[in-house]
Amino acid sequence: MHDNFGPVLRKHRADAGLSVRSLARTIGVSATYLSKVERGLCKPLTEDRIKHVSRVLDLDPLEMCRIGGRIPSEVREIFFTP
Repeated sequence: MHDNFGPVLRKHRADAGLSVRSLARTIGVSATYLSKVERGLCKPLTEDRIKHVSRVLDLDPLEMCRIGGRIPSEVREIFFTP
């Protein structure tokens, strides 16, 4: 599923009217790296960065984590805590 993360992120970023450079600066990564993520040349962002992007773009962080192939920590705690 994480193959879709980059294009989904790019669409939401563009819909919000943000440049790669401005979003990258906001979430603390390089514009080059974020561009590679959007083009599928790098793995999806970490859980923390996905959540940060979700707040900035007003997206559901759990859904974005799912698309990115990340298991959110709050879900891990429910299912994987003894």
